[in-house]
Amino acid sequence: MFEEGRIPIPPDFVEFDPNEAVRIYTRNLPHWRQEGVSYFVTFRLADSLPDSVWDSMQEGAGWWRDRMQREMSKGQALSEELEKEWRRFQRRYLVRLERELDSSAGRCLLRDPDARKVAANALHYFDAQRYSLYAFVVMPNHCHVAFKPYAGHDLEEILKSWKSFASRRINELLTAKGPLWQKDNFDRIIRNREHYCRVVRYILNNPKKARLRSSDYALYVSGRGKENEPPDSF
Repeated sequence: MFEEGRIPIPPDFVEFDPNEAVRIYTRNLPHWRQEGVSYFVTFRLADSLPDSVWDSMQEGAGWWRDRMQREMSKGQALSEELEKEWRRFQRRYLVRLERELDSSAGRCLLRDPDARKVAANALHYFDAQRYSLYAFVVMPNHCHVAFKPYAGHDLEEILKSWKSFASRRINELLTAKGPLWQKDNFDRIIRNREHYCRVVRYILNNPKKARLRSSDYALYVSGRGKENEPPDSF
């Protein structure tokens, strides 16, 4: 158990280093990568947002994607002010994304306990081999995960393995057809120890915020004890 109100920092956690190289690539959103750091990732079921909502959200994302591409074409490091603006946009984007997802749109296939177990097992499968798994919550139509990829294992590779494994098994289990997951993911580098604590609290409190019963989600935090333990002390 954790002490009251205290979240331990994993021993292998490494803070973002603004002086080290950052790789940025763009899809629907710009994605930032740095060797050795940890990430907070959200991925969702394909039908979890109405098309009209997703299209609206992508307008702002597209503006940032184009701006990042222009800045990268100059071959210079991003300014501190631009980085701050980007982080503010990410926070606003995540707030809206979370609000929309917590409305439980779509079929919410992960509400099924067996399907949810498949997703949770996929997240655990290569823990301590390809990554350190810090925390996750499997909600009815999306997942939040905090983890640190090991050297030689890209975030994209890890996400692809989670989603591919879970998609195949869940579609078989529920006799479902078509793509299970939305293609793009939302991810952020966990910048420092304070940010890590905020991320874990966010994960812990998500089911309560969405007013879910304990039978509707799977919750895990490394070192915390059994899954789905009520997060009241946080």
